Amino acid sequence: MKLCFIDTLGLCYDGSTLDKRGLGGSESAIILMSRELVKIGFDVTVFNDCYVDDAKPGIYEKVLYRPLREVETCGETFDIVIGCRSVSPFAPDDWRNNFKTFTEEMPKFEAFMKRAKHKVLWMHDTFCDGDVYIEDFVVQGRIDEVFTLSDWHTTYITTADHGHKRMFEVFKKKIFQTRNGIGAAPNEWIDIRGKDPNHFVYNSSVSKGMYPLLQEVWPRIKNNLPNAYLTVIGGYYKMRSTVEPDENEQRWRTFVEDPLNKITDVHFTGIIKHSEISQILRHASFMIYPAEFPETFGISTLESLVHNTPLITCDFGALEETAVDDCCYKIPYSIVPNSLYPDINAQWQFNSLTAVAIEAYNNTYLHQQKMYACNKVKSICGWDGVALQWKQHLFKKLGKFMPVSEYRTVTQINHDVRKVFGRRFFNLEELQEPKNIHQLKINVITPVYNSQDYISKCIESIAQQDYENYSMIIIDDCSTDNTFNQINHTISSLPEEIKEKFIVIQNSTNLGAVCNQYNAIKNFCNDGIIMLLDGDDYLINDPNIFHKYNNLYHNNAEFTYGSCWSLADNIPLIAQQYPPEIKKRKLYREYKFNWNMPYTHLRTFNLKLFNELTEKDFQDQEGNWFRAGGDAAMFYNLIDKANSENVICVSDVVYAYNDLNPLNDYKINAEEQNKTAAKVLNKSPFFPGQFDLRPL
Repeated sequence: MKLCFIDTLGLCYDGSTLDKRGLGGSESAIILMSRELVKIGFDVTVFNDCYVDDAKPGIYEKVLYRPLREVETCGETFDIVIGCRSVSPFAPDDWRNNFKTFTEEMPKFEAFMKRAKHKVLWMHDTFCDGDVYIEDFVVQGRIDEVFTLSDWHTTYITTADHGHKRMFEVFKKKIFQTRNGIGAAPNEWIDIRGKDPNHFVYNSSVSKGMYPLLQEVWPRIKNNLPNAYLTVIGGYYKMRSTVEPDENEQRWRTFVEDPLNKITDVHFTGIIKHSEISQILRHASFMIYPAEFPETFGISTLESLVHNTPLITCDFGALEETAVDDCCYKIPYSIVPNSLYPDINAQWQFNSLTAVAIEAYNNTYLHQQKMYACNKVKSICGWDGVALQWKQHLFKKLGKFMPVSEYRTVTQINHDVRKVFGRRFFNLEELQEPKNIHQLKINVITPVYNSQDYISKCIESIAQQDYENYSMIIIDDCSTDNTFNQINHTISSLPEEIKEKFIVIQNSTNLGAVCNQYNAIKNFCNDGIIMLLDGDDYLINDPNIFHKYNNLYHNNAEFTYGSCWSLADNIPLIAQQYPPEIKKRKLYREYKFNWNMPYTHLRTFNLKLFNELTEKDFQDQEGNWFRAGGDAAMFYNLIDKANSENVICVSDVVYAYNDLNPLNDYKINAEEQNKTAAKVLNKSPFFPGQFDLRPL
C-alpha cells in the first residue's frame, strides 16, 4: 500500500536528521512514523523541504524523501495521502497564495490529490495553516479524515472556533484518534536508585510554560529546596539556518542571559538530539511542567515517563491523559490564565504547583512508587505500536485484510492505550465481539468457478478471522482460467499455523455449486456450524465475524441468513425478517419478498439440520442437481427443518456480494435460475411481471 506524507511547513529534514540534531515534535513524528510504517509493509514517501541546510533527498531506512515541489511532476498514485498541519495540499490550486510555505513556491496539488484513494489531515497541533477551511474541506470531500491525538485534542478540534465555529456532529464521523510515540527512548534498563533526587527537568518550548516556571515557580522551589537544580531542554526550533531568530528564540536567549537563572541553578541545553535528551532524563528525578499551552498529546511527557521520571504538572489539555495519574503529580487548570480559561488565579497556581513539588521531593517513598508506576507506559510508547494502529484503521478504510497475528497484537495495544491513558473516545475498529470461551467448529464451504480475480480476497477474508476452530473447504469446479493456481498461491502465502485450515479440491468435471456444497459437507464436516461463502464474494473487513456467529449458535441459533453489501450499487442490502406468523407456520415458500427470497448472505446452519436431508432434496424430479438458482433449494430445505424460534435474521452487514462478476447466474442463466426457483417453490415457471426470483 502506497502512502505519502506532505509537509508544507516545518523544519528542513530528511531521514537522517534525528541522528544529527534536534527537531520539533511534528517533524520527528513524520520521520519516526515513516520508518515504522515501512517495517509493516507500507511503501512510504515524504514530500518536504529536504534539500536545505544538511538535508538531502534520497532513501533513508527504505523511506523516500522528495522535495515538496516534485508533487507537481509526480505521476504516481498513492493509496493514502497525509497532509501535516496544513490544509494547503487539499485546497484548489488557485488558493495557493493563501498558505504559508518555506519553499520557493507552494506547488499545485489538485491533480496529485485527485488520484489519491484516501486523504487525511494529520492535526499535530491545536491549529494548522488554513484552519478556517477544515470543516468545509471535510464536508466537500477534499479531506476524508482528520487524525487527532487525544481525548482533549479530539474535543477541541471538533468544536473549536478559529474564525469558523466547527460542529462536533459533522466532525465526529471523520475523526480517527491516534496518538504519538517517542524518539527519546532509553537504550537500557533504568536504575531508579541511581537517579539524582535533586535533578529537575523541563523539556518543552518557551511558549508552553517556560516563562512561569523560570520567573515564578522555580525561584519558589529553589528557595525551599536549596540543593535542587533544573535542566531546561530545547525551548525553540529554527526553520532553517538562514531564518532570523523568532520570538521564542529571542525569549530563550533572554532567559539564558538572565543572572537570576544562574543563581537558581538553571542550566540550558538548547536544541539537542533525542539520544542526549534520553541521557538527561534517565538521571533526573522530576520533570516539572507548569502547563501554559494545551498540549495535544505531550511527546516530552511520554519521554519523561518512559525514563521513570514523574511529572509535576497541570491537568490541562492532553496532560489529563498522558500525564498518567499514578505516575504524576498534578494541579487542576493551567498555570496561568489563557483564552480558554481567563479567570485562573495565577498566584494561587504558582503556589500550588510549588507546594506539590516540595511534597514530591520530601515524600521519597511515594515518589519511588510513582517512578515504578511509570513502567506501565513502556509497552505503549513506541511508534511501532502507533503504526500498527494506523495499519488496522487504514486497512479497514481501504478494504484490505490485516493478518490475524497483527490484529491480535494491535487489539492488545488498543486495550492497553485505553486502560493506561483512561481514554473515553473509541475508534470503531477497536470494538470487538464478545468472545465465548467455547469455540464451535465453523466449516466454511466455498465452491468456485472461473474466479481467478476474486478468490484471493475470499480466502484472505477468512484467514484474517481471530478464531481458532474453523476450516475452509474450497472446491474448484473445473475452472478454465487460473483459479486453481491462484487458490494455491494465496494459501501458500498464509502464516504456517493456519495453512492447514484450508482444504482444496479440484473437480475433473463441473458439478455446480449445490452439488459441491452437498459433497463437501458430507465428506469433510463432522460437527458445528456450516457457513456458505461463494468464491467470488468475501466477508467484510472484520476479524470478529466468526465470534459473532459462535455467539449466535451458543444462544440456540440453528439457521441464520443475513445482510450483505452490494459491490455493484455500493449500498447495503439488509436482510428482511419473516413475519412471526409465517415463521410459526413455516410458510417460508409462500411468503414473497422483493426477490421472492429475503436477502440471505451470509447463510449458516447447524450441521444437524443438513443431516436430516438427502441429495434428492437438492435435485429435480429427473435426479439432476439444481444448478442456477440451486441456492434456493439449500435455503428453503434447511430453514424448513429449523425450529422457527431459532431462525435468525442478521441485520449487520458481514458479507460482500460481488454482483459485479459478469458470471453471476442472474446475468447469464436467468431463465434456468427462475425455473429452478419455481421448482423449489412448487410454483409455475417465472414469467416477466412476476416477482424477480433472482437469489443472491
